[in-house]
Amino acid sequence: MMDQKLRHLAHPPNTVEELRQQLQVARDEIPQDGIDHLISSMPRRVTFCIQARGDVTYY
Repeated sequence: MMDQKLRHLAHPPNTVEELRQQLQVARDEIPQDGIDHLISSMPRRVTFCIQARGDVTYY
């Protein structure tokens, strides 16, 4: 989500402050249902990480 928005910026940030501001804008644009979905999927994601025992996961 955020990474896609930042990759497609018309003008990449030149300073840490500009990056911080653009990150905040991108974060604020994440729809609440997307956040809710990520939160509700955490138990499943954690279970996969534990089962993988440090091996590759798809998250």
